[in-house]
Amino acid sequence: KVFLEELGKTMTAADITITASNANFPNVDFESNSTENHPATPTSTSSIQKELNSYSLKTNPVNAQFEIMGLTGNETVKVLDLNGKVIKTFSAQNSFNVADLSAGIYLLNIQNNGLFKNMKLVIAK
Repeated sequence: KVFLEELGKTMTAADITITASNANFPNVDFESNSTENHPATPTSTSSIQKELNSYSLKTNPVNAQFEIMGLTGNETVKVLDLNGKVIKTFSAQNSFNVADLSAGIYLLNIQNNGLFKNMKLVIAK
């Protein structure tokens, strides 16, 4: 359950389910009035959300570099370790060099206009 807490207002939680294939929730929005905070009524999928859903790795595992299919040039790409520490940050480009990273499993975070998508990145050397 996710809720927006504000002193003096009642809160209604948004129910979300986290799974291995769905660990990203860009659609959890809240509305607020003078007495309460509650989940916003879902709207249609925006074009940015559709873009996020279209991102995919060309190959995985990777060796020295990887490519992400579907990038438009507006994204920021981050490579994080499994503890959530940012290891590398890239502006959107065609190819991403990770030759300096050790073999292992990393989290790939793609951000576009405040929305993001996470993917698993495996580096095998």
